[in-house]
Formats: sequence, C-alpha cells, structure tokens
Amino acid sequence: MYVTHSIPTAMAQTSGPQGGAYVAQHEAVAAAVTSELADRTGVRHEYDLVYCSRSGSPHVPWLEPDVNDHLEQLAARGTPAVVLAPIGFVSDHMEVAFDLDTEAMETAARLGLVATRAATAGTHPDFVAAIRELCVERAAVERGAHEESAAHRRRARGARAGRRRRRRALALRRRRPAAGCRSPGPGP
Repeated sequence: MYVTHSIPTAMAQTSGPQGGAYVAQHEAVAAAVTSELADRTGVRHEYDLVYCSRSGSPHVPWLEPDVNDHLEQLAARGTPAVVLAPIGFVSDHMEVAFDLDTEAMETAARLGLVATRAATAGTHPDFVAAIRELCVERAAVERGAHEESAAHRRRARGARAGRRRRRRALALRRRRPAAGCRSPGPGP
C-alpha cells in the first residue's frame, strides 16, 4: 500500500487548478511505481493509496482510509503480507517513524499481518541529483536563461537523462528495500 499524509477533504478537493490534484498526483505516482515494478518483476500487484497523520478537529473530514484501518481490512480479507511505501514523504522524519514504523507496524503485528516499510528517497544520490537539476533549471528560467540550463540542453539533444533520474528517484524503494525497511516479524 502507498501511504501519504492525510489532509482535510475540502483542501484535497480544491488542490490544483481544477481541484483534486493532491489525490490525483499521489495516485499517479502509485500507478507509475506499480507499473515499473510489474515491468521489472513480471508480477502485477494490487495496491491501495492510504493516509496517515490525521490531526485537527474530529468534526472536519480528512482523506481516508487511514493506514491502520486499512491494515485491519486487509487482514480481514486474508491478505498475508503488505509493504508500506511512503510515497508522500521524502525522508524518514518523526511522522514516518511514528505513524508507520511504530503504529502501523504494531497494528500489523497485532493482526498477524507480515509488514515491511519501504525506504523513503532521503539523501539517495539520484534523488538529490534530480532535485538539484530541477532547482538549477528553475533558476535558469527565472533568470531568463532557460537555454543555458544543462537539463534544457540535454532535452534539446533528445536525451532523457533528467526524466530517467526522476524515475529512478521515485523507484528507489524498489531497488533498495533493505536499506530502510522495518519489519516487526510475525508478531507476538
């Protein structure tokens, strides 16, 4: 399951120029990663987009399902194992550590559901290079020197290095699952 930060539904509905961009963008990333995984392994996995870190007034509706509630549903359906891929988070900060590594893993263990958390992009060199490239390109555009950016020259020559780098950063969880995985084992 792919996990991102929950936000109030009203905020999600008005995100982006036509609304709904927050959920749509996360769904697009989940679909792209799942497709790449299927291409590489020959196995197509089902997936869900779930949310964590709900806060604020209990009377304000937020995006659902909550990661822990969804783990309950998966266990009830007989799902034997799950991978939590935090696509809405770029680093292992306290929300990831608490909401996924602590709460979600405790829920999974209580349910007898084997669970592992995929790594975030963090400071992986491909991710850092992609962010740097985007910043350099944006700065060049702001200066009016778009033609001078390295990314623009590569695209002008027909190279796709920048796009490959960004895809690799998004696919980091697939290539390095052991680097940041957390698994409580089969539970008590």
